[in-house]
Amino acid sequence: MGQIKTKRSASKNPFYIMATVYGEQTSPLDADLHRQNSDAWNAWACQRLFKDEKIDLQKTYPRFIIFDWTKDLQKTVNDISAKRLLGRSIPSS
Repeated sequence: MGQIKTKRSASKNPFYIMATVYGEQTSPLDADLHRQNSDAWNAWACQRLFKDEKIDLQKTYPRFIIFDWTKDLQKTVNDISAKRLLGRSIPSS
């Protein structure tokens, strides 16, 4: 028999932290918070794409915005995630 893995709380999952880096939604939904989290997620998730791949994505999905994964954004995300993940950082995409 294999080992039984224990589930960890979403609040300890680095991908959940990345998806909610600027905060979790409450009711009613906060459109600005959603946009901030989406922008950070898209920048992180698309950081390794070539410029032409990003352009193709944006042609296919015109509302899809991909900001650059800048050193400033990376530092902000790492600082926030270090607090929420007790010193660990977000994995690279």
